[in-house]
Amino acid sequence: MPSVLNVDTLVAANGTDPVTLTKQSAAKAWCTFQGTGTVSIKDSLNASSITDANTGNYTITLANSLSDTNYNVQFSTHGSPAYADWVRSSWYNSNDKTTSSYRVESTDEADNYYDISEGSGLLHGDLA
Repeated sequence: MPSVLNVDTLVAANGTDPVTLTKQSAAKAWCTFQGTGTVSIKDSLNASSITDANTGNYTITLANSLSDTNYNVQFSTHGSPAYADWVRSSWYNSNDKTTSSYRVESTDEADNYYDISEGSGLLHGDLA
C-alpha cells in the first residue's frame, strides 16, 4: 500500500521560515513582468527588481545570487498589439548574464526591438 503525505505548509527546521531549495532541481527564480508603460514585476520568486534598459531590453535582478553563470533561463513574451503574431525572444548578450542578474530582449522577425506587454522568465541553477 503506497504512503500518503498530506501537509498544508512546509517550513524550515526553525518552524517559521520557508523551506530553502538550494541543490534540488526546482526553479530558483521566476518572474512575470509588465514590459510597457511603467515597467514592473507583476509576481515573482527570487526576483528583486527589473530595469528597462532600453526598447525591448530588460534586466532582472535576483534577490539571492546564484553560485555561477552556468544557469538556464527560459524566457517568453506575451506580445505587443503590433507584433502579436510573431515574437522572438533571446539573450541580449551573454556578457549581461551574471550571478545576480540576467538580461532579456524582444525582437520581431526583422530584428527590430520592441517593448512587450508582458514577459515571463524561469531560471534553473544553483543558489550561492
